[in-house]
Amino acid sequence: MWSPRKKVLLKILIFIVAALLLLQIPFAYRACQISSVAQRIASTNPQPPVGSRSDGLTEYVGLLHVHSVHSGELSDAYDEMIDAACENQLDFVVLTEHYSTAFDTSAATLNGNYGSLLFVAGNEVNSRPGDRYLMVPGGSEASDYRLLPSKDVVDRIHAKGGLAVLAYPEKYEAWEAPFDGIEVANLNTILRTANPLAAALDYLWSGHVDRPLMIARYLKRTDENLKRFDDIATQRKIFMTGGPDAHSAIGFHLFGDELGEHLLGVKLDPYVDTFRLVRLHVLTYKPLDRDSLIEAMKNGAFFVGFDVLGDSRGFSFTAESDGKTSPTGTEIASAATKGNILDFGVKFHVASPIASRIVLLKNGEKIAETSHANELTFDSTTPGEYRVEVYREGLGSDFDNAPWILSNPIYIR
Repeated sequence: MWSPRKKVLLKILIFIVAALLLLQIPFAYRACQISSVAQRIASTNPQPPVGSRSDGLTEYVGLLHVHSVHSGELSDAYDEMIDAACENQLDFVVLTEHYSTAFDTSAATLNGNYGSLLFVAGNEVNSRPGDRYLMVPGGSEASDYRLLPSKDVVDRIHAKGGLAVLAYPEKYEAWEAPFDGIEVANLNTILRTANPLAAALDYLWSGHVDRPLMIARYLKRTDENLKRFDDIATQRKIFMTGGPDAHSAIGFHLFGDELGEHLLGVKLDPYVDTFRLVRLHVLTYKPLDRDSLIEAMKNGAFFVGFDVLGDSRGFSFTAESDGKTSPTGTEIASAATKGNILDFGVKFHVASPIASRIVLLKNGEKIAETSHANELTFDSTTPGEYRVEVYREGLGSDFDNAPWILSNPIYIR
């Protein structure tokens, strides 16, 4: 015979088990959804993938903001990184190693060509107030910048011919510093907003289905960062980037820390997965090397593709005026304006490799939009900062507010 106390304990146990089983239902359903979305993405990707471009530019696909030196065993990290880049068919990887006061981390990391893959060694540096920048290329002076104000850091990077990209804009203070670009989307930052328990259950149910797409559920338009970008871009030329901030170390660890050695744990961000999520598509007429890559980035001649949602190769954003076609990143000067009206007309043209929702913005405000379309055209006679956002349609509510493509601006002055 069961005693009353045992019966109560049994009921409690049954209730707990039932609650745990019910808790799994939404995560199991989401795994089915992710499988379905993955199939839809695969079926709509251009077949074969976009090769040569009609505009004569060569498109190189790669990453900015990748770390290795604090990811554990260096040789293992480098091997994993090279294998992941090759599996993802990348053309370049810009490393942004954390600095050390003891040695030049950019000189100690991957640099140069490994087969057809280009590595560029940079640093992530911080100024005296704690503002952070991605410095490309890196250098032995990286650790010294922590003692300087932000403007001096940027000026010194520029004096050496480098790029200074503002990282973590949500924590930034020195907006008067003349940095070259803003990282408007940072995968590491986005992932850290996830509820750990929900992320663990998502991993349990969906990790084996499509881990990058599971992670992509957390992607959302970074409204505040894009607003900051537009506020500055209306005043001067800058570019936007997106980066994985990849460490191949984030996860759940029972012993050790997430950026060092650990005995037991689950890694959520192996390079092979994070390298698929957010990429830069650089457009240039020159062969790819360190100098041509930095030059194209400085010119804003690239777009950000969240390629986990579909292959964005072949996207283009151009402006035609006076018989000349200008690509992303171009500044078009007007001889005169009268009442804020240009002395010439400009026709903008957007081409998407997959039918999507295409949004054209001027100074951060939407001025044209089309749905389920491969093209958008718009005529303008007013100066401003014009850029494009593209959103996939039909992938479900999880991805409705997740950008697929973010172009850099074309500036009409």
